[in-house]
Amino acid sequence: MLGVRQKSDCTIAMMDENYAPFQINRLYQELFERGLKYFFPFATFKPIGSTAGVNDDIVDGNAETTVLSLTTFGSTYAFNNNVAFTEYGLRMVESVSAVLNARYRMLRDADRNGFDVERFGGLPEDRYVSAFLDPRPYSDESRSHPDRIADAIEVLRTSALTTYENRRISTGALLFGRSPDPCHELPESPPHPLQYSSVLTRARSFHRLSDGLNTLALVDQDGFFVDVIDVQKWSEPYLTFSLPVPSPARYEAHSRATLCGGHFCLILTSTGEMKIFADGVQVFRYFATMSVIRQRPSKNRNTCTPSANIFISPVDVRMRQK
Repeated sequence: MLGVRQKSDCTIAMMDENYAPFQINRLYQELFERGLKYFFPFATFKPIGSTAGVNDDIVDGNAETTVLSLTTFGSTYAFNNNVAFTEYGLRMVESVSAVLNARYRMLRDADRNGFDVERFGGLPEDRYVSAFLDPRPYSDESRSHPDRIADAIEVLRTSALTTYENRRISTGALLFGRSPDPCHELPESPPHPLQYSSVLTRARSFHRLSDGLNTLALVDQDGFFVDVIDVQKWSEPYLTFSLPVPSPARYEAHSRATLCGGHFCLILTSTGEMKIFADGVQVFRYFATMSVIRQRPSKNRNTCTPSANIFISPVDVRMRQK
């Protein structure tokens, strides 16, 4: 987990621009800036040259927490946020960088290592959220691993556009984690497992498999749909555990279900709201065209890093800050 770091330690050097055409470098500079501004709409980018440091006349406020020095493809920027960067905010910056790094390497090294088309599918914001929760699919060592979180998000996003008898449907999934969980183990996979992806939503009976509130689809580490679980029964072994922050009673079982084992829980409610739980906390929520990164409350007040709307309808970069 990231902590608040010094300004000089917040430099993200992405790739060596000497090995790629200028047009690709420029494209990814813009994608990097656009990706960060999507989650930090009130932040500003100020170019400060290729090798220059962050000057005193550029930095306003607390440089340790509100300004990052970002180096991307030969250009250096002072990324100045209107509020102090939180732990989750710094982690989001690195997540955007990780996704664009991986895509850039695939383009640059396509002749040697092949081209993974799947990593370029879907909305970029889906990938940034996925990398925030689990950066391994975008590391050099895990390029062959499926991005099951992005696939599950796409399932929710597609389901949010679906109705049954003129009513919105609800659904959800628990992505089995990669950490030890002494209380649960994966069941045997069916003979012909199906990938938990938006393709499943084409089946009319898909919405009946899980309602998101009481039942969840269980997805293994490879992204296959292997079972349906009762979220209350799943969370029973953790009833004596205290949650990091209080949770609404209706979703307390969902929070507890992720306390151990590194599991992720993603649900879509009948009101069209999408929630993502990890480490016993509701980390993201999406409603209509808005989304918010949830923060663990401080001693004095609840803090929240603003983030852009990510799903449903055309992308709109207006943001809400709580």
